[in-house]
Amino acid sequence: HYISIYFGNRYYTSYNDLVVAIHTAEESFVVESCGGPLLEMGITELGFLNEKDARWRVMRLTPFGREVLAGITAIGGKHQGAQTAMREAPAPAVDQGRVVIQPNFQVLALGPVSTAILARLELCAARTKADAHVFEYTLTRESLYQAGQTGFEADAVLRFLEEISGAPLPQNVARSLQEWGAHHDRIVFRTGVSLLQSVDAETLSALLADVAAGEYLARAVARTVALVAHGADEALLSALFAGGQLPAVTHPAVSTTDNDVIVQSDGTITPVHSVPSLFLTGRIARIAEQDAQGVWRLTPASVRRNGAGRAQIAPLLTELESLHRGALPESVVAEIKRWSNYHGRATLATVTLVEFESKEQRAELLEHPQLRDRLTPFAAGDRALALVDTAHVAAVEQLLADLGATISHTLQPGG
Repeated sequence: HYISIYFGNRYYTSYNDLVVAIHTAEESFVVESCGGPLLEMGITELGFLNEKDARWRVMRLTPFGREVLAGITAIGGKHQGAQTAMREAPAPAVDQGRVVIQPNFQVLALGPVSTAILARLELCAARTKADAHVFEYTLTRESLYQAGQTGFEADAVLRFLEEISGAPLPQNVARSLQEWGAHHDRIVFRTGVSLLQSVDAETLSALLADVAAGEYLARAVARTVALVAHGADEALLSALFAGGQLPAVTHPAVSTTDNDVIVQSDGTITPVHSVPSLFLTGRIARIAEQDAQGVWRLTPASVRRNGAGRAQIAPLLTELESLHRGALPESVVAEIKRWSNYHGRATLATVTLVEFESKEQRAELLEHPQLRDRLTPFAAGDRALALVDTAHVAAVEQLLADLGATISHTLQPGG
């Protein structure tokens, strides 16, 4: 609750109290709407932290909800194009406030602009200010991308902004919106789709033209890959079986491509199936190189891409063991270890060792002023060994003799 005064046909209140009240009302509206009628109509989906949580924490639009919000589908079931829906949006009347779009990408909603227009602005622009008289937004690449995720594409946003402002957009704004929209469409991630791969382009062309199987293929997306029509997986498989084809079916799970290759002793990797799946090809590409004839082969460069040393190469060997049908050839394992410095570094040197009768004697002699800098303890279990630099061997031998030690030049391997 907040305090307001009505005087001279105007309401007066604290700005901060008004902002808090607006945010509170907005939060209540969103919570009740998304968890009430919109949920019942199948427009929203709700997420909870756990089963005991009485209030939802996250919300997303269903595919149907995105179509409704983008104006593609009417709630009553009547379908209409997004462009038509956008053109039918009522132009704001003079007494309904006005929207001004600045060359600096700022959007100002002045006066009593309708909530329908404000709701759409929330979809395509980032709100930076809100008070009793003006809502301020900024058009950004990110806000346009988020709008596109809900089905509100760049062209539709551009038309919407022109309609609510009642004037053409500033040239730089219109051009940027078009460029941003084009950039967003350069790379599109499609989830939940099925693909058909063929051994060559001719086979794919024949399948697309086939009366039985062709109707379940949407279009070719690569030379040997076609997009399967939505929901037509089982029907396509039945059509292929009826035509004498025996397709291999794979899924994104890594385990579905285990044991799918043969690794030869020369490092050549041959897929078991004539048409290796995209998932299998991706796994092979991380550890091998493909030559001009399409043959995959382990090479020093492909192995070193995965790192060097035991810690980084052990996972590569595990991956190869999972992919290979059977036991990996020992020659392949040996070559991989050799290429990757698997066994690390080693130092070979000729040294002189002195063995004393006990560790106590060694400790005492290590304190001798003329020996302490010439003897270095050498760990070897219970044996009392010390390392002597080659340059000091003669001097150490003479000092030990002067101290009365009996010197032997034969060191017993086992002590």
